[in-house]
Amino acid sequence: MGNKLTKEYEIDKDQVGSGGPGNFWKITNAIKISTGKNCSLFIYEKNSLEMLNPLTKTAQLKKEQDRVNDILKKEAQTLMRLRHPSLLEVTEALSEDRFALAFATEPIICNLSNVLGNFTNFSCNREMFQEKYELDELEVQKGILQLIKALQFLHTNKIIHGNVSPQAIYINSKGDWKLSGFNFSTNTNTTTTPQDIYHYLTSYPPYCAPYLEFLAPEYALEGKCELSSDGNIKEQNIDFVKKKLVWSLGCLIYSLYHKGKSPLDCNQNFHDYKERLKMLDGINFHAGSIPPPLANLIKLMLTTYPSKRISIFEIQNNSFFDNILVSSIKFLETFVEKTQVEKAQFLKGLVRVLPQFSERLVQRKILPGLLNELKDKVLSPFIIPNLLWICEKMNSDVFIEKVLPSLKIVFKMTDPPQTIVLLLSRMDLFLKKVPSPELFRSDIMPLLYTGLEVPIPMVQEQALKAVNCVLDKLEFASIKSVLFTKIYTLYTSSQILAIKVNSLIAMHAMCKALDKFTLVDKLLPMLKLNRTREPGLLIAILAVYDEITKYLDKDCIAQDVLPELWKMALESQLNVTQFKKFMKVINELSKKVEELQIKHLETVSNIEGVSKMGDTITDFSKLVLTKQQIPDTENTNRSATLFTPPSGSSNTANNNFPQSSILNNTNVQNSNISSFGNIQSSADFSNNYQHLNSGYGGSNQINSNGNQQQLDFSNSKYAQQPVSSYPQKQHGSYHSSVGMHNQKTINYSTQSFNNINSSGNTTPSLFFKDAFPVSNTSQHSTFVTNFSSGNNGILKPTMAGSTSITNLSGSKENIKEFDPLK
Repeated sequence: MGNKLTKEYEIDKDQVGSGGPGNFWKITNAIKISTGKNCSLFIYEKNSLEMLNPLTKTAQLKKEQDRVNDILKKEAQTLMRLRHPSLLEVTEALSEDRFALAFATEPIICNLSNVLGNFTNFSCNREMFQEKYELDELEVQKGILQLIKALQFLHTNKIIHGNVSPQAIYINSKGDWKLSGFNFSTNTNTTTTPQDIYHYLTSYPPYCAPYLEFLAPEYALEGKCELSSDGNIKEQNIDFVKKKLVWSLGCLIYSLYHKGKSPLDCNQNFHDYKERLKMLDGINFHAGSIPPPLANLIKLMLTTYPSKRISIFEIQNNSFFDNILVSSIKFLETFVEKTQVEKAQFLKGLVRVLPQFSERLVQRKILPGLLNELKDKVLSPFIIPNLLWICEKMNSDVFIEKVLPSLKIVFKMTDPPQTIVLLLSRMDLFLKKVPSPELFRSDIMPLLYTGLEVPIPMVQEQALKAVNCVLDKLEFASIKSVLFTKIYTLYTSSQILAIKVNSLIAMHAMCKALDKFTLVDKLLPMLKLNRTREPGLLIAILAVYDEITKYLDKDCIAQDVLPELWKMALESQLNVTQFKKFMKVINELSKKVEELQIKHLETVSNIEGVSKMGDTITDFSKLVLTKQQIPDTENTNRSATLFTPPSGSSNTANNNFPQSSILNNTNVQNSNISSFGNIQSSADFSNNYQHLNSGYGGSNQINSNGNQQQLDFSNSKYAQQPVSSYPQKQHGSYHSSVGMHNQKTINYSTQSFNNINSSGNTTPSLFFKDAFPVSNTSQHSTFVTNFSSGNNGILKPTMAGSTSITNLSGSKENIKEFDPLK
């Protein structure tokens, strides 16, 4: 647009409304670059009239453009000279160039005509706009009263408005109705007379003339008045003005319930106006959505004879405006004039009335007033409850934008203490409204830190109660260096029992967020400093000890915690219930220490056993290599040793021999093996290689209830007359009692399985899948004697050589047929 004024602002690309005669003003929100203040810009583009009347001759168009320019400039110039809360406030004077007119005002959100459905010169999503700005009854009541105040101000200053209509009314960001539209106004202190209005109506184009349907008939049709009372001529003129404006206001109120249409809707046509005027007495104002008290009022305002119309001062006493919500709004509008006692009484009652207001009116009208008064420390305890109720209803973005900046100042206040106590009590609300941890730490946590530092017990106690709910928002460094330090100082310096107990409760919540160093070197010593033997405090200390031990080792529990608990448990002030609480924790911790110590000793014992084993290279390979990577030692000359318990010894753990190489007449004897509940085999010879000259292995009385497999010879290989004897086995295994998967037996192998009892097995008791000898198969034999089957019978072996089974017992359906292989 190029206007000098517009270059000084950052202008929002979206319009917020249009207004004035013909809705020529385009209105957008903006921010002044030099000050950063929000405002609204009224912009008239001079070529818009040419676009409206493209066929008009140049001379005529130029004349009409000049008239439009004059009446629009008059509005801005008149507003600059007038100041009243119900008049639109101009913040920067009119600027004109060859392309446009522009001036700046207080921030507004829309024009009343837009709300009522007139979108001339206004580009927007109409459905969304009307849904957003739909008027409720309280907004109508409040708006009418504000217009009455504006008109009273004009009457006092002997100014005739001349164009009261929806296009002349704007709604600001607080929801207040502001009167503008002084395009046709006159001042009775000058030589100008009301007849000028008639001149505008008859000589100007309809789009730059007063809105005929909102003008009183004596004003619109005659341009003069017949005064019915005596007195000074100026006073008579003022009475005329009052009566005329009552008519205009009545038409305006009617239009609020009829989509912006006056009862004299005539499209700026005098003939239609007269016809509508004749039918006015027949209109039923009670029909439709107009509230009954307001319908009666409109009828009194739209009386054809001026002398019979109700006065503008009587309107505000109508029962339509007589309710607690309207009265509350009226009180807020004059809040600055009230005493502190009156303000405090009002704020105490307001919190009970707030739920009756619409959310939109609360945020636009009530909230700004409350935030503005927060600077008054005396009133802050009365303001905060109302403020917190309003914040509960708003979303996070609105809270952060509109409320948090004002609260940040209050968060650092230490007086009066009631204010900070109220704020601390709603820390849960701030957690919901400020989801960002970074913003919470920077803007909300000062409130908690202030509360911990204020030397007032009720403030400190409330701050300590809020600690638990904020921990998830804090970083470890903040908890350890700042929060823990402040609470530690408070606990050690305070002599008040409630402060100490609440400090311990806060510490209890913080244990999970602290490191072991802080727990051991700072928190444990702090607990030992306690000199008070009050039962309540001792129970609180007990709770902290119980929590802290979840993160301590057994030595610290045994040496630092249990002795202290015993000292406190024996305090004579404790009752039976409290003593039992101590004993419950002591017993649980003692049991925990016992279990951890036993486990530790077993681990040490196992490590010592491993250190005595010889073939560490093979063990290492077993850990780190896959089966394919393990080297084949069948034809290699590897030297190895195998841990061999003395004959007749008793072993309580598995006897596993994975990948062991038994060389040169090595005998392995394992007697009385007991391995209840092992996950794998009791005796494991997986991948075992026996080479050369009568390797012999014997295991007697193997008991492996609950094992997956008692004897495992998977992939084992025997060479040159190895003899294996495994008598007296008692089972209950999860899988096979004897498993010889892929066993490869070379030359004269003999295996004997005696006295097998496999009751309760879930898979076959004997499992010889794919087992076979390599050479001299006729001399390979397997003997099974005294076999008692459980849930599963004998799996028919797939191995060459001779197999014999004697003394089978068990039900037929559980014993599968076992014949020697052919």
